[in-house]
Amino acid sequence: MKKGLAVAESATVTSALHEHSLTLDQAAVLLEFEDAADARAHLVEVATTDLTQFEHTAQSLRDNAAEKARLAAVEQEHIDNGFQVLTRGEAYGEGSPWVVLRKLHTADSAQVAVEHIATVPVRGALLA
Repeated sequence: MKKGLAVAESATVTSALHEHSLTLDQAAVLLEFEDAADARAHLVEVATTDLTQFEHTAQSLRDNAAEKARLAAVEQEHIDNGFQVLTRGEAYGEGSPWVVLRKLHTADSAQVAVEHIATVPVRGALLA
């Protein structure tokens, strides 16, 4: 019953439910992606063309969303710690002023670590 009420509260999902003859369970999954139009469209396509892949597709989309959220949190943590988050092109592109940390050594030949650059005013991080 709760599932049905939640679906009914979403005009977007209710529309998809009726337009594509989805089940209530499928509509409830669409509700998870109410703010992700591309994901919803992909799920509707799978539900109407290859139903056996619906649960797998939904889980893949959940996993992708969780990974995206995790990366966003890591990126924000780096920004909060004074790092500029770099793209691969910025970090490695021609004429890039950035140096890979593992290539740097201290005066006594020890490898430079994050702690060594804590006071450097401009620091960058490439998140893979």
